[in-house]
Amino acid sequence: MPAGILAEAAYVLQARLGPATVEAFLRDLEEGRILLDCGEEDLSRIRQLVVRYSDMPLGFSDAAVVACAERRGGGVLTLDRRDFDVLAGEIPLRVLP
Repeated sequence: MPAGILAEAAYVLQARLGPATVEAFLRDLEEGRILLDCGEEDLSRIRQLVVRYSDMPLGFSDAAVVACAERRGGGVLTLDRRDFDVLAGEIPLRVLP
């Protein structure tokens, strides 16, 4: 998980699933079940994605998730598939669930 989206992830979990889910999320981070990633090596790709998909608009958080997933060869786990499904149609990206 890109470190830059922690606040947004916690907010969405709180709003949609409640405080117990946020607590479980934080515990998973603390215990290493969710790893923080996305650093300076992803900034160029994040900027490219934000510019390329400015008509969506694709913000920093979503672009960071995509850049990190691309680099690590993984998928994107999201509660909001709208933007990620568009991207998955254009770049190699698995969107879960």
